Amino acid sequence: MKIVKDLLLALINATLLLAAVCLFFLWQISNTVERASGAFAENLQVLKPVTSELKSLKTEVSALRGDLQAIASNSEDFTSEKAQQLQGRISTIQNRLDDMQKNVHGVMSKAQAAPEHLVEVAVTKATTDLSNMMFDLRGCTRPES
Repeated sequence: MKIVKDLLLALINATLLLAAVCLFFLWQISNTVERASGAFAENLQVLKPVTSELKSLKTEVSALRGDLQAIASNSEDFTSEKAQQLQGRISTIQNRLDDMQKNVHGVMSKAQAAPEHLVEVAVTKATTDLSNMMFDLRGCTRPES
């Protein structure tokens, strides 16, 4: 009877230890998810000034184009050939700004539309890191896939 009692006690102890280890790992994963979501929110806040700066640059280029047309019509030094060259350069800058703005809007819309995807990626990375750490602790190698 004493052997059965000792076996049951050992089983309870092992179960409690396993539960404690699982809780520790869940705590580590939740910390990783919190850090990832916090970093993601910070990155979104960083992009907002960039979009406003792009809008102001676009406005400046439009104003520059208007000023250039005014100078070209009033100045005798300023040839129409030079004006055409500058217009081409401004158009190139405008196109690049438009492309940058589209890219920023695309990134922001993807990020705002799918935060659950980012959390999923963070959890996947955390569990992969955790499993690698467990394999390192055990001294085992990862099974070949």
